[in-house]
Amino acid sequence: MEQLESTQRRQMILRILNSEGKVFVTSLARHLGTSVVTIRKDLDALAAQSLLQRSHGGATRCSSILLDLTLQEKNLQHDAEKSRIAAKAASLVQGGDTIFLDSGSTTSRLIPHLAGLGSITLITNALNIAVRAAEMRNLQLILVGGQFHPKSLAFIGPLAEGTLSQLTVEKCFMGVDALDLAKGITTPVLEERGIHRTMLDCSQEVIVLADSSKFGKRSLGVIAGLNRIHRIITDSGTSKSYVNALKRRGIKVLVV
Repeated sequence: MEQLESTQRRQMILRILNSEGKVFVTSLARHLGTSVVTIRKDLDALAAQSLLQRSHGGATRCSSILLDLTLQEKNLQHDAEKSRIAAKAASLVQGGDTIFLDSGSTTSRLIPHLAGLGSITLITNALNIAVRAAEMRNLQLILVGGQFHPKSLAFIGPLAEGTLSQLTVEKCFMGVDALDLAKGITTPVLEERGIHRTMLDCSQEVIVLADSSKFGKRSLGVIAGLNRIHRIITDSGTSKSYVNALKRRGIKVLVV
């Protein structure tokens, strides 16, 4: 129980830091109803994970850390790059495929490109993707239900994980919030790690869709190491050195 409370408290600290840019030990202790000693330990632990920078009396935000945004906020960022990535991802799909589309602002853009490809079984845990897919006659839609997360419009939790674990998928298209060579793929929503890990386990090929802003970034919850990824599709803004580092790890990288 103590570990759970500690994790939740640290996530709240990161949310406050993301909003204000800087936090102070005394004000955090008052706001979270705990001691300054506990807050100092929390800040030191988060700094050790490179999730913030310690400063005199508090901490400042790391520019390399991503926190939770709504899907609407994500849709406003890197629009052209996400559209190119989605089009390239859709070109990997063939009639007869069974695919999984993770929730996200990039994965949802695949839907229009799937028209005319023949019969495709589409599995998703994203409400917005399911609504769009329902309008297309060539898509056999399976919506994985569970606890609803309003920011990402995704169904998560044990019910969603249990349903998905009974399925097998040829291609999983996964959007990510952050991708780091050391930590792998991470998410700001700890509760979403389970459904993401289940996606990896049931998929024959994992294809990550990530625009260049996602690389070299970390968020609070680790989903998996890079060894679980087969292919990454990104845009030309991603540095060649990063692309080469990924290729050396055996990951196929497509740049659009």
